[in-house]
Amino acid sequence: MKGLSAATFAVLVIFVCGYAFGQDYTPDMQGRFGVGIRGYASEPESIDDEGLGGGILAEYYVRNWFSLLAEGYYIAWDGLAEVDGPLFFDIELDTYVVGLSAVFNFPQWSSYSFNYSVYAGVGVDWYFFDTVQLETGSTGDIENDFGGHAMLGVNWFVNDDIVVTLDARLVIFEPEFYYSLGGIPRKDEFDLGGPMITLGFKYFF
Repeated sequence: MKGLSAATFAVLVIFVCGYAFGQDYTPDMQGRFGVGIRGYASEPESIDDEGLGGGILAEYYVRNWFSLLAEGYYIAWDGLAEVDGPLFFDIELDTYVVGLSAVFNFPQWSSYSFNYSVYAGVGVDWYFFDTVQLETGSTGDIENDFGGHAMLGVNWFVNDDIVVTLDARLVIFEPEFYYSLGGIPRKDEFDLGGPMITLGFKYFF
């Protein structure tokens, strides 16, 4: 995951630097609504596993420079998890996320035959969990709760309607984890924050 994050960040830096050599490309996005699909890859601080998932998105451009992004996706992890203590469990975790982001879009540019724009954003996420499966066959519960994220990405305009999007995110989320150890109920913080990479496709009407 660290290698993937570094590679994604390098691609984003290349696109940002491209502004120095690019030409203005300005499709009018204000008032346009788009839908799409997106894949997600994440390795939280507390789980030694790269979770993969997918979902849907919708985006509305309030202004050319500002848009609202809504997402709904599923992501799963199956690996060694650490909670406060430290304690370690083999864990299977299914997660459902609904997110809303404010996205600030830099001016579109054309560089090396690519029409693109760089964007940055922040958002809030609602997390919902199935029952957590532990290595012993027992179960635990993670509290459904709110988290947040910051992101930096690039939109590649294949044409005025079709967009391919790539971004790197920093997720911030530490819910409560309820489980039993030796028959004694316990509650600990569980850090599901960390780097996330997304790749998606959007179509604008």
